[in-house]
Amino acid sequence: MGVSKQTIYNWESGLTTPDLNQVIRMYIVCGLNPKSLLPKRKKAVMMNLVIPIPTSIK
Repeated sequence: MGVSKQTIYNWESGLTTPDLNQVIRMYIVCGLNPKSLLPKRKKAVMMNLVIPIPTSIK
């Protein structure tokens, strides 16, 4: 991971938190898909999404 034992101790103790790049590297090292960090979108939310379509292009 390229971090010290003290850094990991601080994460585990809640004194500091890893940045996003470190979290992604941890997921990869553990064999997990980093995309699973993203929230799941519900179909119902997507169905209610209204995108205005321009009637003319200037």
